[in-house]
Amino acid sequence: MLTIAAAHDWKLIKGDVTSAFLQANELDKDLFIEPDAVLKKAFKVNEGELLRVVKPGYGIGEAPRHWWEKVKVDFKKLGLQPCELEPCMWQVRRPQTRRLIGMVMAHVDDFILAGDTAHPKWTNI
Repeated sequence: MLTIAAAHDWKLIKGDVTSAFLQANELDKDLFIEPDAVLKKAFKVNEGELLRVVKPGYGIGEAPRHWWEKVKVDFKKLGLQPCELEPCMWQVRRPQTRRLIGMVMAHVDDFILAGDTAHPKWTNI
Protein backbone atom coordinates (compact mmCIF):
# COMPACT_ATOMS: atom_id res chain seq x y z
CA MET A 1 0.00 0.00 0.00
CA LEU A 2 2.76 2.43 0.90
CA THR A 3 4.53 1.83 -2.42
CA ILE A 4 1.34 2.38 -4.41
CA ALA A 5 0.48 5.53 -2.43
CA ALA A 6 3.98 6.91 -2.97
CA ALA A 7 3.88 6.13 -6.70
CA HIS A 8 0.63 8.10 -7.03
CA ASP A 9 1.80 10.86 -4.66
CA TRP A 10 -1.19 10.20 -2.41
CA LYS A 11 -1.25 11.51 1.14
CA LEU A 12 -1.70 8.92 3.90
CA ILE A 13 -4.40 9.39 6.52
CA LYS A 14 -4.51 7.36 9.70
CA GLY A 15 -7.57 6.67 11.75
CA ASP A 16 -8.51 4.91 14.94
CA VAL A 17 -12.05 3.91 15.90
CA THR A 18 -12.91 4.64 19.52
CA SER A 19 -14.61 1.75 21.35
CA ALA A 20 -14.68 -0.19 18.09
CA PHE A 21 -15.92 -3.49 19.47
CA LEU A 22 -18.90 -1.78 21.10
CA GLN A 23 -19.93 -0.49 17.67
CA ALA A 24 -20.17 -4.02 16.29
CA ASN A 25 -23.43 -5.86 15.79
CA GLU A 26 -25.09 -7.59 18.71
CA LEU A 27 -23.78 -10.98 19.79
CA ASP A 28 -25.36 -13.90 17.97
CA LYS A 29 -25.67 -16.01 21.11
CA ASP A 30 -26.56 -15.40 24.74
CA LEU A 31 -23.68 -14.48 27.00
CA PHE A 32 -24.06 -13.81 30.72
CA ILE A 33 -21.53 -12.54 33.22
CA GLU A 34 -21.36 -12.47 36.97
CA PRO A 35 -20.84 -8.79 37.77
CA ASP A 36 -18.14 -7.58 40.10
CA ALA A 37 -18.94 -5.28 43.02
CA VAL A 38 -18.72 -2.09 40.93
CA LEU A 39 -21.18 -3.38 38.30
CA LYS A 40 -23.51 -4.77 40.95
CA LYS A 41 -23.74 -1.33 42.51
CA ALA A 42 -24.00 0.56 39.20
CA PHE A 43 -26.76 -1.67 37.80
CA LYS A 44 -28.42 -2.44 41.14
CA VAL A 45 -27.85 -6.17 40.68
CA ASN A 46 -28.72 -8.48 43.56
CA GLU A 47 -26.35 -11.16 44.80
CA GLY A 48 -26.49 -14.24 42.57
CA GLU A 49 -27.99 -12.39 39.56
CA LEU A 50 -26.24 -12.31 36.20
CA LEU A 51 -25.98 -9.61 33.54
CA ARG A 52 -26.66 -10.35 29.87
CA VAL A 53 -23.99 -9.02 27.49
CA VAL A 54 -25.63 -7.55 24.40
CA LYS A 55 -22.69 -6.14 22.45
CA PRO A 56 -19.19 -7.53 22.11
CA GLY A 57 -16.53 -5.72 24.10
CA TYR A 58 -12.82 -5.97 24.73
CA GLY A 59 -12.00 -9.27 26.37
CA ILE A 60 -14.82 -11.21 24.72
CA GLY A 61 -13.29 -13.77 22.38
CA GLU A 62 -15.73 -13.17 19.53
CA ALA A 63 -15.51 -9.37 19.64
CA PRO A 64 -12.92 -8.97 16.86
CA ARG A 65 -14.96 -11.16 14.49
CA HIS A 66 -18.17 -9.21 15.15
CA TRP A 67 -16.33 -5.92 14.61
CA TRP A 68 -14.72 -7.13 11.37
CA GLU A 69 -18.07 -8.38 10.01
CA LYS A 70 -19.55 -4.90 10.59
CA VAL A 71 -16.54 -3.22 8.95
CA LYS A 72 -16.88 -5.43 5.87
CA VAL A 73 -20.58 -4.60 5.46
CA ASP A 74 -19.94 -0.87 5.91
CA PHE A 75 -17.00 -0.86 3.48
CA LYS A 76 -19.09 -2.60 0.82
CA LYS A 77 -21.88 -0.03 1.30
CA LEU A 78 -19.29 2.70 0.66
CA GLY A 79 -18.24 1.02 -2.59
CA LEU A 80 -14.95 -0.45 -1.40
CA GLN A 81 -13.92 -3.84 -2.74
CA PRO A 82 -11.78 -6.33 -0.83
CA CYS A 83 -8.33 -7.01 -2.22
CA GLU A 84 -7.94 -10.61 -3.36
CA LEU A 85 -4.36 -10.92 -2.12
CA GLU A 86 -4.64 -9.04 1.18
CA PRO A 87 -7.88 -9.46 3.15
CA CYS A 88 -7.16 -6.39 5.31
CA MET A 89 -6.90 -4.08 2.31
CA TRP A 90 -9.88 -2.59 0.51
CA GLN A 91 -9.82 -0.73 -2.79
CA VAL A 92 -11.86 1.86 -4.63
CA ARG A 93 -11.69 1.71 -8.41
CA ARG A 94 -13.13 3.74 -11.26
CA PRO A 95 -16.19 1.87 -12.54
CA GLN A 96 -15.34 2.21 -16.23
CA THR A 97 -11.59 1.61 -16.27
CA ARG A 98 -11.11 -0.29 -12.98
CA ARG A 99 -8.21 2.14 -12.32
CA LEU A 100 -7.32 2.34 -8.64
CA ILE A 101 -8.40 5.59 -6.98
CA GLY A 102 -8.03 4.72 -3.31
CA MET A 103 -7.16 2.13 -0.68
CA VAL A 104 -7.96 1.44 2.95
CA MET A 105 -5.80 -0.84 5.10
CA ALA A 106 -7.31 -2.11 8.34
CA HIS A 107 -5.84 -3.67 11.46
CA VAL A 108 -8.47 -4.26 14.14
CA ASP A 109 -9.60 -0.66 14.85
CA ASP A 110 -6.73 1.17 13.14
CA PHE A 111 -6.95 2.31 9.54
CA ILE A 112 -4.65 3.84 6.93
CA LEU A 113 -6.26 5.50 3.93
CA ALA A 114 -4.68 6.75 0.72
CA GLY A 115 -6.35 7.91 -2.45
CA ASP A 116 -6.87 10.38 -5.25
CA THR A 117 -8.29 13.43 -3.47
CA ALA A 118 -9.27 14.93 -6.83
CA HIS A 119 -11.69 12.08 -7.55
CA PRO A 120 -15.21 12.55 -6.13
CA LYS A 121 -15.78 8.83 -5.56
CA TRP A 122 -12.80 8.77 -3.20
CA THR A 123 -13.55 12.05 -1.45
CA ASN A 124 -17.13 10.92 -0.75
CA ILE A 125 -15.81 8.01 1.28
